[in-house]
Amino acid sequence: MNNYEGIGGSDIPAIIGISPFKTPYQLWLEKTGQVPPVQDNKYMRAGRKLEQVVADFFSEETTAKIIPSPGPIVIDGWMRASVDRLYIRRADDQEILECKTTQKTYDIPDPAWLAQLHWYFHLLKKNHGAIAWLEKGVDFKYYFIDADEDFIRYITQLAYEFWFKNVLEKIRPEPQNLGDVELMFRTATTGKVIEVQELEEVHEKIITLKEQKKSLEEELEQLEEKVKVIMKDAEIVT
Repeated sequence: MNNYEGIGGSDIPAIIGISPFKTPYQLWLEKTGQVPPVQDNKYMRAGRKLEQVVADFFSEETTAKIIPSPGPIVIDGWMRASVDRLYIRRADDQEILECKTTQKTYDIPDPAWLAQLHWYFHLLKKNHGAIAWLEKGVDFKYYFIDADEDFIRYITQLAYEFWFKNVLEKIRPEPQNLGDVELMFRTATTGKVIEVQELEEVHEKIITLKEQKKSLEEELEQLEEKVKVIMKDAEIVT
């Protein structure tokens, strides 16, 4: 699957502003071909190989039957999903299993994982699933998750706007931090004469970003509260 031809589950955290790896602007640069694709690395390769290990742990802990991924799914030509695994725990209902590996310690799933799972809920028309993860190669944890329709509508709307407005119409998202601003001016070359107006624009952008910091922190707190609401009926086994 070519992730540059649509929006996949791993893109959703960046689009809604909770990705630890990239901002909406940085994702936009990738989707519009302005920066090279992310290169496969040892962490990504290890993560893929360890998916089966995490799935095995999950099956042993829950007695769920693991089903291989159905493969890439494309809806309406732009909504894309590639789930890690499916599983059967009750009746014959197939539910979604996201398998993660991390060097961090979590009491509940990372919000980015939760957003990704809800994208898959939407595309596969599922209401139940689980996130299972292996911490530092030894500590296994999992959560059962029920779909939150409000959250699904929220991420789907933002994904739609990002794809059709930002990517297809090439309308740049607003920068979220100083790293984004630096990327915006990364093409500066030695010997170039910088206009005073250009410097003023950069300076004003930095000031604006600093002023937005408090607002962004408040928005993050709201997202974290949203996660707690979504998790209210979830189960955890460690």
